Amino acid sequence: MSLLTVKDLTVTFGALRALDSVSVEVNTAQIVGIIGPNGAGKSSFFNALSGATRITSGSLMFDGVCLNGMQIHQIAARGISRTFQNIRLFPHMSALDNVLVGEHMRLRSGIFADMIHAKPMRQEEIAAEGRARHLLDFVGLRAAHALRMAGTLAYGEQRRLEIARALAAQPKLIMLDEPAAGLNATEKRDLAQLVRSIADTQIAVLLVEHDMSFVMPLCERLVVLDYGIKIADDHPEVVRANPEVIAAYLGVNP
Repeated sequence: MSLLTVKDLTVTFGALRALDSVSVEVNTAQIVGIIGPNGAGKSSFFNALSGATRITSGSLMFDGVCLNGMQIHQIAARGISRTFQNIRLFPHMSALDNVLVGEHMRLRSGIFADMIHAKPMRQEEIAAEGRARHLLDFVGLRAAHALRMAGTLAYGEQRRLEIARALAAQPKLIMLDEPAAGLNATEKRDLAQLVRSIADTQIAVLLVEHDMSFVMPLCERLVVLDYGIKIADDHPEVVRANPEVIAAYLGVNP
């Protein structure tokens, strides 16, 4: 059974149909890309899946549970986390504290429980900090970065920190929204390796990206949207040669 099954997903905003009966499946540890020209419906797809946008019709099944009608925090608690096209860190908090915020929903006592000095709660916080430091290392941020304010980190480091925070929620599926945007060639290569490492831990990765040189060698499957309609869903090399996909990107008739 697929980890994620999206069936006939439709999202409308008044007369605008942002998504029109889109169906997608994602398996555990799979890397799947959602691509398409501007206005194709990629952001609407991510927002619907994360609970930020109400769906008009269709169904979202995740790990055997229907997500329809769930709120953002409920979907996150089920095991879906995400990053954003525009980085949304807490710039005046340390890198470590940003990751601890991501762990908050998994802590029984909360990350600020030391205010009452309860020993079991403090022990849980110590364990959470250890996990947070491990995640910083996992995404390639050295120990020296942990106590630096997030806003002082380089752009590429902030991208990695946002991924670490999303991983702190212990997701089964992580959604990366334009993760390679603004990165140089070396940073993109390192990011691709990080994404593969995430999948190696049995976490599924669903990413939206415009950079075809980034997604083609990375993704196992590509789903192509155009004006809210799915026009292709296959291996990257097959998608690359699809006449409808070529037409969507080049603006010519197939």
